[in-house]
Amino acid sequence: MFEPFIQAEGFITRRFGGTGLGLAISRRSARAMGGDIIVTSAPGSGSTFTATLPAGPIEQLKLFTPEEISRQQSVNAAPVGASWKLPKARVLIVDDGEESRELVRLVLEEAGTLTEQAENGRTAIEKP
Repeated sequence: MFEPFIQAEGFITRRFGGTGLGLAISRRSARAMGGDIIVTSAPGSGSTFTATLPAGPIEQLKLFTPEEISRQQSVNAAPVGASWKLPKARVLIVDDGEESRELVRLVLEEAGTLTEQAENGRTAIEKP
């Protein structure tokens, strides 16, 4: 469940979407900060995900004002009009999630590539 690109069944991806990366990224982030994410499940009752992060003494926590957050966001913002430029190429996008294919198509075409799509490996290898 916490492994990248692993999902229970193909129908889960088709029904609910997603790339299968969320839990893996979240757990890695939590562990990098000295915490973890664990899950407990009970058939018919669902699952409970618990994230723990060490906070330390509350007196030592640095709280940010809204102004500090806005200032930091403006510093980290991408320059207006910034975009990727890729060499002219033809790219085949293969993914069983229609939304994932569409997102990749938009990014790649904006960067200058030509794209085609396939919903699985079988249709990909059958493409001319």
